Amino acid sequence: MSYGYPESPVFYRRLDRVYRCAVAARGATIEDEEGRTYLDASGGAMVANVGHGVPEIAAAVAEAAALGYLGGLQFTHRFVEELAAELAAVLPAPLRYGYFLASGSEAVEAAVKLARQVWVRFAERFAATAFEHGLVVWPNTGHVGGRAGDIVMLAPPFTIRGEEIAEIGRRCRRTLEELSE
Repeated sequence: MSYGYPESPVFYRRLDRVYRCAVAARGATIEDEEGRTYLDASGGAMVANVGHGVPEIAAAVAEAAALGYLGGLQFTHRFVEELAAELAAVLPAPLRYGYFLASGSEAVEAAVKLARQVWVRFAERFAATAFEHGLVVWPNTGHVGGRAGDIVMLAPPFTIRGEEIAEIGRRCRRTLEELSE
């Protein structure tokens, strides 16, 4: 069989070449279906560090797959908890929490979502504080009271109650959500 576009139903990264089909891999070598062996000089970081076909890794993956649930979004499981505990034992306190993902794309998406959660919470607190105590702004350079920037204190235009502050916070949040879409 030919492994390439358009004969194969796989959408390959490059459409202008024919791919070899790997049937086995051990250490730094890969064997194709015709029995030829290749030195893998372009494997990813994991391959470069431990090699292909490591029996201990295969056994660990099989054990985890046998659990039947590895998602981690709705439930946790012992594999995640054990790995997190091992890492926490050797990392400094600020880094003792793990967020396990499968790719750089997932990491970027998670970072954006976490940043948004933090920003929404900040915006709600900021709105409440601004309307209760006035708004502090540092628009330019300079130093006032040991702080950089021109400090401008804007008094709230009128006195508002707690429930009104909450409604203004919700409106600010909706606006931020709309702007971030």
